[in-house]
Amino acid sequence: YYDLHLKRMHRIFRRRLTVALNALQENMPPTISWTKPDGGYTIWVSLKNSYQDEVQLKRVLIKNGVLVSPGAYYFHLSNPRKYFRISISSLNEQEIEQGISRLGRALTELINLRKSE
Repeated sequence: YYDLHLKRMHRIFRRRLTVALNALQENMPPTISWTKPDGGYTIWVSLKNSYQDEVQLKRVLIKNGVLVSPGAYYFHLSNPRKYFRISISSLNEQEIEQGISRLGRALTELINLRKSE
């Protein structure tokens, strides 16, 4: 039963990952890039320029109902403010699409705020 369970979970997670990658393609501003995981179900999102004002980034994300894991939690030497991590393993497809849509709106808002500064 364990092997059957693993196969089932892999299918579910692979479907969620496909939904997430498609939603990123549809919703992210052009200056945002992301990884396509070779293994696992965590996607790293890369901001073109590092955001020095992490307070502003968090404020805009929270306002749009989004929670991400900042790169500073995972990077020791590189520029952690340029990255954040999203995980799709605990969400269903609808929640993934909705969350990435919100993330796209939040990042677009943040980019527009930076342009106006």
